[in-house]
Amino acid sequence: MVMKYAIAHGYRYDNPAGDLVYALKNKRVKNLASLSASEMPEFLRKVRAYPSDAQTHHAIILIMLTGVRVSELLQARWEEFDLEGRKWDIPEERMKNRLPHRVPLTDMMIAELQALRLTHNQELLFPHRLNNKEPMRSESILAVIKRSGYAGRMTTHGFRSLFSTVVNESNLFNSDAIERQLAHVPQNRIRSAYNRAQYWDERVRLMEWYGEKVQEWLN
Repeated sequence: MVMKYAIAHGYRYDNPAGDLVYALKNKRVKNLASLSASEMPEFLRKVRAYPSDAQTHHAIILIMLTGVRVSELLQARWEEFDLEGRKWDIPEERMKNRLPHRVPLTDMMIAELQALRLTHNQELLFPHRLNNKEPMRSESILAVIKRSGYAGRMTTHGFRSLFSTVVNESNLFNSDAIERQLAHVPQNRIRSAYNRAQYWDERVRLMEWYGEKVQEWLN
């Protein structure tokens, strides 16, 4: 890849590394650790008991409730949220697929957001404690998970995997609506035809149903 870049920019005329593609083995992809639904009540009991700051605890609950990627939540700004309209619009520049995404807001999410708002008055939802212009790091959340006794068993991405597993195994929702809520977009999807509110009504029901499951775990 480096040599192809060099050729494209006029630094070289040949690729002496071309044959390495046949010699190097692909790295095996390792799935990030995630707990099962049956393990969540005990996990949440321990995490909530851990003496961390309120902002980190709100982040954990919101990552679990929304099913978004951790970077999409931690980099979020208050201006993206419409609590009355019950929606969160994530701009395309923060999405992995570079397409805008809309998340339905449930009563539980809104309650978490309102409680979080009482902790600070910055533009970012989760400002870094040393520099409020920068978002907090995902390592802060992972540290709480590890110190609660779940090192190697749960990760920040694990909440997203959990969300996907639970809603898919429920057999209550259209698989396309689930994929759309996870912002999984087929590579051949024409950008101009992309609709961030696609399957919206079913996604609202999906998020409300999942929120009830999370509430059961918390109880």
